[in-house]
Amino acid sequence: MPARKKITTIAVSPTITASESKKTVKETNQISNLEQLKIQVAQQINALFDLLIKEVDTVEIIKKKTQEELELQKRQRKQEEEEQNFNILLTQKKKQAEFDEKLDKDKKAFTEYQRQKEEELTVQKESLDKQEKEYKELKNEVESFPQKLGKTIEETKKQITAELRKDFETENKLLTQKYESGVQLLEQQIVSLQTQIKQLDKESQSLKDEKTSAVEQVKEIAIAVVKGKEKDLQTQASE
Repeated sequence: MPARKKITTIAVSPTITASESKKTVKETNQISNLEQLKIQVAQQINALFDLLIKEVDTVEIIKKKTQEELELQKRQRKQEEEEQNFNILLTQKKKQAEFDEKLDKDKKAFTEYQRQKEEELTVQKESLDKQEKEYKELKNEVESFPQKLGKTIEETKKQITAELRKDFETENKLLTQKYESGVQLLEQQIVSLQTQIKQLDKESQSLKDEKTSAVEQVKEIAIAVVKGKEKDLQTQASE
């Protein structure tokens, strides 16, 4: 702010002669009044300058204070943004760590589940293979049974015929009943074995169906587990 200029007054001391005293009295009074007016104007101007300087100083102080407040607010906003970004980064890292931990647990759980299912399927397959082997052996025995049975019947027939020829008249009725009874028993055995063969065929087919169903169920469970994990990942990623 430039230094305030003071307005100074110049005192007038006119030289008055005796011949001019009357003439200049009026002029002297006018000059005196004019000088007083100049002094008053100068005082008012000086007061206005002082007031203006005070106003300018006040404006400068307010401007400086406002600038300091703006700088403080700017620093505070910057600090808040940095803290917010830091907190967001920490939250993201925490969520990522939790997600990685959960994913690792899910992978381990799924691996263990898959291992158990594979063991169960292996046991079931071994059991089914054993049953299938036993069934094949039994089926072979059943299939070869008619031949064995026919051979046995022929031998029995020959034996009965020989016995009938030896003592046909005395034991004809008894031998006939015995023969018929033997044949009936053999036929019943044949029917029973054929029934067993059909039952075994049904059980074998049922076991095969159960095996196929078990494999499909394991596949569906595995697919459902994988889809469930993918859905969780998508949900967590969208969050």
